Amino acid sequence: MAMMHLSSVVFHELLRGSTTPVMTRDLVGSLARPFIRTKRVVVPSHGAWTHAAEVIAQLTWHDGLDRGNLPAGFANDVLIAASCRENGVTLITENERDFRRIQNRLKFEFVPPWPA
Repeated sequence: MAMMHLSSVVFHELLRGSTTPVMTRDLVGSLARPFIRTKRVVVPSHGAWTHAAEVIAQLTWHDGLDRGNLPAGFANDVLIAASCRENGVTLITENERDFRRIQNRLKFEFVPPWPA
């Protein structure tokens, strides 16, 4: 059976978007606590941060990515992909378009949420 993990980057994005104290409490309690307790939180290392920056540079130089027009979360998406690769985990995401683009420069696995 596959073990689910929580990316600290994804959790940060969720908390940043939290609009009420109750929402924040629920995110921490219901979502994060089980992953923290079982030590299944994926945290990007310095190597993942470096690799993510290199991938963004490559996407700029070779694929015409305009850094000035990047969506706010794109750098986080690259960081998530780099940390998934580093930890050997498969990313579950609905954001196929951006992660396919990232996958052109960084080999990692991703799948859509299930059931499909």
